[in-house]
Amino acid sequence: MNRMKTAVSVFGAAALTMSLAACGGGDDFCDTAEQEFGSLDLNAMGNVMGDPDAAGEFADSARTVADAASGDAAEAWNTLADAMETLSEMDMSDPESMADVDMSALENLDQAALQESLEACA
Repeated sequence: MNRMKTAVSVFGAAALTMSLAACGGGDDFCDTAEQEFGSLDLNAMGNVMGDPDAAGEFADSARTVADAASGDAAEAWNTLADAMETLSEMDMSDPESMADVDMSALENLDQAALQESLEACA
């Protein structure tokens, strides 16, 4: 998978957090996920792709959610955090800057595990 397609796929996975606005809460994971991502809007998500600082902040939030998760969900959220940290290191306007970036975190993202963890909160 080329780097741009991989980065776009991570953006799609990050957009899964949009469903957290309807998160029902009731346990530590759901409460943490809603606190970290519940107020995001789709327009703000574009900042994650184009702004390394926003990607870094998203990574921090994903790591916080991972700390509240367990099992496969924790692994998936940590992988998302790793991927967002990788995105924060890229300069999307400079293809050469992307040549040496380790994309393995992006390629191993388990989007299904992320979605399942969020559906448990609904």
